[in-house]
Amino acid sequence: MNKKKRREFLEKSIALTLVLGTGTMLTVAQAEEEIMSYNLDTVVVTATRTEESIKDVPASVTVITAEDMAKMNVQTVDQALRVAAGVFVNRGKGLTATTAAVSLRGFSGQGQTLVLLDGQPLNHAYAGSVNWSSIPMQSIERIEVVKGSNSALYGSQAMGGVINIITKNPQAQEIRLAAKYESYNTWTEQLDVSDKINDKFSYRLGYERKTSDGYVTDLVTKTTSPAGYSGWIPTTNSKGTQNLYIVGDKGKNSWDQDMLDGKLIYKIDDNRSITFGYQHDKYEYSYRQGHNYLVNSSGDTYGGYASNTFLGLPGGRETNVYTLGYKDKGSGVTVNAGLTDVVSNWYISSIAGTATSAGGTGVMSETPNRRWNLDVQKEINLSEKDKLVAGANYRNDWIHNREINLPDWTDIGRKGSVNNEVEGRAEMAGVFVQNEHHFNDKWSMTLGSRYDSWTNQDETHTGNDRDASAFSPKIGITYKQNASSQIYLSAGKAFNAPDMYKMYRTWVSSAGTTYLSNPDLKAEKVESIEMGWKKELSDKTNLNVSYFHNKTKNMVFLQDITSTSKQYRNAEEGRTDGVELELSHRLSSSWTGFLNYTYQHAVISEYAAKPQIEGKQVSGVPKEMFNIGFDYQKDKLRGSLFGSYVSKRYSSDDESDVVNGVPTSYDLYFIVNANVEYQWDKSGSVIFGVNNLFDREYFGYYVAPGRTYSLQLTRKF
Repeated sequence: MNKKKRREFLEKSIALTLVLGTGTMLTVAQAEEEIMSYNLDTVVVTATRTEESIKDVPASVTVITAEDMAKMNVQTVDQALRVAAGVFVNRGKGLTATTAAVSLRGFSGQGQTLVLLDGQPLNHAYAGSVNWSSIPMQSIERIEVVKGSNSALYGSQAMGGVINIITKNPQAQEIRLAAKYESYNTWTEQLDVSDKINDKFSYRLGYERKTSDGYVTDLVTKTTSPAGYSGWIPTTNSKGTQNLYIVGDKGKNSWDQDMLDGKLIYKIDDNRSITFGYQHDKYEYSYRQGHNYLVNSSGDTYGGYASNTFLGLPGGRETNVYTLGYKDKGSGVTVNAGLTDVVSNWYISSIAGTATSAGGTGVMSETPNRRWNLDVQKEINLSEKDKLVAGANYRNDWIHNREINLPDWTDIGRKGSVNNEVEGRAEMAGVFVQNEHHFNDKWSMTLGSRYDSWTNQDETHTGNDRDASAFSPKIGITYKQNASSQIYLSAGKAFNAPDMYKMYRTWVSSAGTTYLSNPDLKAEKVESIEMGWKKELSDKTNLNVSYFHNKTKNMVFLQDITSTSKQYRNAEEGRTDGVELELSHRLSSSWTGFLNYTYQHAVISEYAAKPQIEGKQVSGVPKEMFNIGFDYQKDKLRGSLFGSYVSKRYSSDDESDVVNGVPTSYDLYFIVNANVEYQWDKSGSVIFGVNNLFDREYFGYYVAPGRTYSLQLTRKF
């Protein structure tokens, strides 16, 4: 799709959503709640590690509350982040996407955005990924999204920003039951119990189960169609350079998941408290019977393909997250410790020609990994004009990957020889300090810095150990024009240490592409500048505008080595220039609306080894994103309508995969979701939702979900 057609598509999509929103507004009367209201008085803790209102923070910040998430028909936490400006959610096949990622500010990977759960990093030690489907949404109080480089406070993986998930503190005795049915025979059952036993103890326990028959996500393509058979569908590869034929699929991608979470709070006195949190998640995915589309005039199915051609194979993951927090408001001391323990992380691939749905040989890849974290900080009020926060952080990572031959892939307990094995460890230690100084009622400055050192150890191969360090300073200046308008400017440096997956593991995908390890990867280092304006246009309208620029040295990207191999490499330099626009408005006492737009031009600006890719958009990064939403509430009725647009992404380093609507392509899309809730009393409600309202067909490598329906019943006691 050329630029003109893309612009027309975007304009029509926006117009359609506005018409839908206006039409709906004419059928119902007035409401009282705001949706995604960028209230400048909202207090956040992530941006400065201390409690500050958004208007005083020299950064672009979005807060998504539990109330906001309840208004969206979402299955996982990352899907709720889609409506925030500057946030790209890559979830190619709905609930069953095991590699879903959230990225900020034009960076392409999840490993460049730090995700915290009550202070504990959720990024896995192996590749920096986050298992977004493992976070129970009913446990969340709010999510704070701080965009822009934040290594000065948080160290590695905070190049694009920080997403801090803060869970609920139990306040009273309550039992909550919920059941939700969705298309593809998807069921979600939830149970939550919370109580404040006395002035000292309170707790919360939750259980959630999700199952789904799924839908067909993986199509099978071949370069030829056998003579005398019909049923094939003509297509091409994503570059348009080869004619292909869709000859079948691997069956419905099903899902089975159990989650358990809890939180215990012990209040020592009015200032001091201890909090313990636990989350357990276990899921397995599989595929139902695949389909061969090719039949002859006699109705016979073509039998010339290998036995595993239409075979989808299973995988799974089991994770425990432990968090322990101590807070003393009187002394300003906060301690957070925790463990993200991926007990098992596995998937099975087949050996060509030997595996069938009944059994046969296979290969099991398993990668357990652990991340320990300890974070200590202290707030000090140096004077009426100075507030200082200082602290230290220690992180310890371990990963172990093995590829194991299976005599029978249906019996994963009977393992054969080990094909390939990688074990690695990494340690990182950092110290930081930041001071916020108020010159007067209008001007303030935040000045901070952090020093980190780390080591990576390849315990399987000699000569691959690495160590390095980084210094990350940052300065932010805020000018309050008046009580309703603030301008800020910030500049700083950040870094991202290479993860052990990119450095140490070589593997082959089901499509036959070899991903080569690169133990020589260097840490990415970015210099960033951001300018922004936060304005309350009226008591009903808020506006945020920000511009950001990143210059990244040793930029890590996935280079195409040959037609069948890829490797992560360091480019000499990458650049990103971007703009974010956010607007929220109370249309009436019943209606509110918001819109936001993001432009991010992220390119490899210097790479001597392959100069032809200089100036190309970084793979996996959309250049444009747009969201618009309306929310209605009056008495017992509440409804919402959201539209989200994401522009074309590329998987090749030279932007050559330009074709949309074919298997493995990353298409632009505009989807609309709707949700209606009726609360018959204070303790009971029913919610009906429709996602992808206009049944938009597109690929996010896999076949994306079509129009889906859901119905949820909730009861509180």
